[in-house]
Amino acid sequence: MGDRAVALELVDGALDDVALLVATSLTCLRRTCPAAAIRHFQREGNGQVSGFALLVDDRHLIAYNDAHGIELVRSTMTHEVSHVVLQHEPMLRVVGDKGCVDNSDVDQEAEATELGGELLIPAQVAKKAAIDQRPAEDLACQFQTSAELARWRMNVSGGHQIRRRSRAR
Repeated sequence: MGDRAVALELVDGALDDVALLVATSLTCLRRTCPAAAIRHFQREGNGQVSGFALLVDDRHLIAYNDAHGIELVRSTMTHEVSHVVLQHEPMLRVVGDKGCVDNSDVDQEAEATELGGELLIPAQVAKKAAIDQRPAEDLACQFQTSAELARWRMNVSGGHQIRRRSRAR
Protein backbone atom coordinates (compact mmCIF):
# COMPACT_ATOMS: atom_id res chain seq x y z
CA MET A 1 0.00 0.00 0.00
CA GLY A 2 2.53 2.51 1.17
CA ASP A 3 2.54 6.02 -0.18
CA ARG A 4 -0.03 6.14 -2.98
CA ALA A 5 -3.61 7.08 -3.63
CA VAL A 6 -5.99 4.79 -5.49
CA ALA A 7 -9.18 5.75 -7.32
CA LEU A 8 -11.98 3.20 -7.11
CA GLU A 9 -14.49 3.55 -9.94
CA LEU A 10 -18.01 2.39 -9.19
CA VAL A 11 -19.31 0.09 -11.89
CA ASP A 12 -22.52 0.61 -13.90
CA GLY A 13 -23.99 3.34 -11.71
CA ALA A 14 -24.08 1.17 -8.59
CA LEU A 15 -24.30 4.48 -6.77
CA ASP A 16 -25.74 7.12 -9.06
CA ASP A 17 -24.79 10.00 -6.77
CA VAL A 18 -21.20 8.85 -6.21
CA ALA A 19 -18.95 9.12 -9.23
CA LEU A 20 -15.65 8.31 -7.60
CA LEU A 21 -14.23 7.04 -4.36
CA VAL A 22 -10.65 7.98 -3.64
CA ALA A 23 -8.72 5.82 -1.19
CA THR A 24 -5.50 7.13 0.28
CA SER A 25 -3.15 6.20 3.07
CA LEU A 26 -2.64 8.48 6.04
CA THR A 27 0.88 9.05 4.72
CA CYS A 28 -0.58 10.54 1.52
CA LEU A 29 -2.55 13.06 3.57
CA ARG A 30 0.66 14.81 4.62
CA ARG A 31 -0.03 17.49 2.01
CA THR A 32 -3.25 18.53 3.76
CA CYS A 33 -2.82 17.40 7.38
CA PRO A 34 -0.14 18.42 9.88
CA ALA A 35 2.81 16.03 9.82
CA ALA A 36 2.57 15.67 13.61
CA ALA A 37 -1.01 14.32 13.28
CA ILE A 38 0.07 11.74 10.69
CA ARG A 39 3.02 10.65 12.85
CA HIS A 40 0.77 10.43 15.91
CA PHE A 41 -1.72 8.08 14.23
CA GLN A 42 1.03 5.92 12.76
CA ARG A 43 3.01 5.56 15.99
CA GLU A 44 1.72 6.09 19.54
CA GLY A 45 -1.87 6.72 18.39
CA ASN A 46 -1.78 3.76 16.00
CA GLY A 47 -4.75 2.09 17.66
CA GLN A 48 -6.88 5.24 17.65
CA VAL A 49 -7.59 5.59 13.92
CA SER A 50 -7.90 2.80 11.37
CA GLY A 51 -9.53 5.00 8.76
CA PHE A 52 -12.25 7.48 7.99
CA ALA A 53 -14.39 8.78 5.13
CA LEU A 54 -14.69 12.44 4.18
CA LEU A 55 -16.59 14.31 1.50
CA VAL A 56 -14.19 16.57 -0.43
CA ASP A 57 -15.48 18.54 -3.44
CA ASP A 58 -18.27 16.01 -4.17
CA ARG A 59 -15.83 13.12 -3.92
CA HIS A 60 -15.65 10.62 -1.13
CA LEU A 61 -12.15 10.38 0.30
CA ILE A 62 -11.40 7.29 2.34
CA ALA A 63 -8.21 7.40 4.36
CA TYR A 64 -6.73 4.28 5.94
CA ASN A 65 -3.87 3.82 8.38
CA ASP A 66 -1.05 2.31 6.32
CA ALA A 67 0.77 1.33 9.52
CA HIS A 68 -1.84 -1.43 9.99
CA GLY A 69 -1.69 -4.94 8.53
CA ILE A 70 -3.49 -5.89 5.33
CA GLU A 71 -6.39 -7.65 7.11
CA LEU A 72 -7.20 -4.54 9.14
CA VAL A 73 -6.79 -2.28 6.10
CA ARG A 74 -9.24 -4.47 4.12
CA SER A 75 -11.73 -4.37 7.01
CA THR A 76 -11.32 -0.61 7.37
CA MET A 77 -11.78 -0.01 3.65
CA THR A 78 -14.96 -2.10 3.42
CA HIS A 79 -16.33 -0.42 6.56
CA GLU A 80 -15.68 3.06 5.15
CA VAL A 81 -17.00 2.14 1.68
CA SER A 82 -20.12 0.87 3.47
CA HIS A 83 -20.65 4.33 4.96
CA VAL A 84 -20.61 5.73 1.41
CA VAL A 85 -22.91 3.02 0.01
CA LEU A 86 -25.34 3.58 2.89
CA GLN A 87 -25.20 7.33 2.24
CA HIS A 88 -24.11 8.21 5.77
CA GLU A 89 -23.05 11.76 6.53
CA PRO A 90 -19.32 12.00 7.38
CA MET A 91 -19.05 12.92 11.07
CA LEU A 92 -15.30 13.07 11.71
CA ARG A 93 -13.47 16.33 12.26
CA VAL A 94 -9.68 16.42 12.07
CA VAL A 95 -8.31 18.78 14.71
CA GLY A 96 -4.65 19.46 13.89
CA ASP A 97 -2.01 17.43 15.67
CA LYS A 98 -4.42 16.70 18.56
CA GLY A 99 -6.14 14.11 16.43
CA CYS A 100 -9.79 13.74 15.54
CA VAL A 101 -13.12 14.50 17.10
CA ASP A 102 -15.41 11.59 16.41
CA ASN A 103 -19.12 12.47 16.44
CA SER A 104 -20.11 9.06 15.10
CA ASP A 105 -23.69 7.90 15.13
CA VAL A 106 -23.88 4.51 16.85
CA ASP A 107 -26.55 3.22 14.44
CA GLN A 108 -24.56 4.31 11.38
CA GLU A 109 -21.44 2.62 12.73
CA ALA A 110 -23.38 -0.61 13.34
CA GLU A 111 -24.85 -0.49 9.81
CA ALA A 112 -21.41 0.08 8.24
CA THR A 113 -19.88 -2.69 10.36
CA GLU A 114 -22.59 -5.14 9.29
CA LEU A 115 -22.37 -4.30 5.58
CA GLY A 116 -18.56 -4.26 5.71
CA GLY A 117 -18.60 -7.72 7.29
CA GLU A 118 -21.01 -8.98 4.64
CA LEU A 119 -18.76 -7.64 1.87
CA LEU A 120 -15.75 -9.45 3.34
CA ILE A 121 -17.39 -12.73 4.38
CA PRO A 122 -20.94 -13.29 3.09
CA ALA A 123 -23.45 -14.50 5.71
CA GLN A 124 -24.25 -17.72 3.84
CA VAL A 125 -20.58 -18.68 3.70
CA ALA A 126 -20.13 -17.86 7.40
CA LYS A 127 -23.24 -19.88 8.28
CA LYS A 128 -22.02 -22.94 6.36
CA ALA A 129 -18.60 -22.65 7.97
CA ALA A 130 -20.20 -22.54 11.43
CA ILE A 131 -22.44 -25.52 10.69
CA ASP A 132 -19.44 -27.47 9.35
CA GLN A 133 -17.39 -26.41 12.40
CA ARG A 134 -14.62 -24.94 10.26
CA PRO A 135 -11.97 -23.11 12.25
CA ALA A 136 -12.32 -19.33 12.05
CA GLU A 137 -8.66 -19.19 11.04
CA ASP A 138 -9.42 -21.19 7.86
CA LEU A 139 -12.25 -18.86 6.90
CA ALA A 140 -10.02 -15.86 7.66
CA CYS A 141 -7.30 -17.25 5.41
CA GLN A 142 -9.79 -17.92 2.60
CA PHE A 143 -11.15 -14.35 2.69
CA GLN A 144 -7.96 -12.55 3.76
CA THR A 145 -9.46 -11.21 6.97
CA SER A 146 -8.57 -11.51 10.63
CA ALA A 147 -9.62 -14.60 12.57
CA GLU A 148 -11.54 -12.24 14.88
CA LEU A 149 -13.67 -10.96 11.99
CA ALA A 150 -14.24 -14.51 10.69
CA ARG A 151 -15.26 -15.68 14.17
CA TRP A 152 -17.69 -12.75 14.52
CA ARG A 153 -19.27 -13.47 11.11
CA MET A 154 -19.68 -17.16 12.03
CA ASN A 155 -21.16 -16.29 15.45
CA VAL A 156 -23.80 -13.93 14.05
CA SER A 157 -24.70 -16.19 11.11
CA GLY A 158 -26.92 -18.54 13.12
CA GLY A 159 -24.86 -21.52 11.95
CA HIS A 160 -23.80 -22.59 15.44
CA GLN A 161 -27.44 -22.65 16.59
CA ILE A 162 -28.51 -24.64 13.53
CA ARG A 163 -25.76 -27.21 14.20
CA ARG A 164 -26.74 -27.53 17.91
CA ARG A 165 -30.45 -27.94 17.09
CA SER A 166 -29.80 -30.56 14.43
CA ARG A 167 -27.69 -32.57 16.90
CA ALA A 168 -30.47 -32.40 19.51
CA ARG A 169 -32.91 -34.20 17.23
